[in-house]
Amino acid sequence: GVELSEESLRLRDRLEAVFRKSGYQPPLLGEVIGSSDANPEETRRVLFWMIREKILVKVSDELVYHREVLEEIKSRIRSGLAPGSKFGVAEFKQLFDLTRKHAIPLLEYLDRERFTRRQGNDRILL
Repeated sequence: GVELSEESLRLRDRLEAVFRKSGYQPPLLGEVIGSSDANPEETRRVLFWMIREKILVKVSDELVYHREVLEEIKSRIRSGLAPGSKFGVAEFKQLFDLTRKHAIPLLEYLDRERFTRRQGNDRILL
């Protein structure tokens, strides 16, 4: 795979810390690239390297989550609901203290992952 320079590795560590710390509500990709102290091109390159390495997971075009945060979301849902249970967007938002900006892309991601299935306005835990 692609090797990262010493400087890029430091950037990776800083970016990873941002996504870990922001938890359920990470900043949009554009915001991360714009606010990084590294140049935008390098930041973009390192972010996409992190996605390829599965440190970060692309949930939508603009939203990326730390893999461990997504695992935590799944395990919190699993511990609270039995397979086949239904839950709505409002419950999901409340459980993780999310706005629609994060909740909807996350739910669509969980559907794509076959973790949940959409049924009308609800989700069914698979």
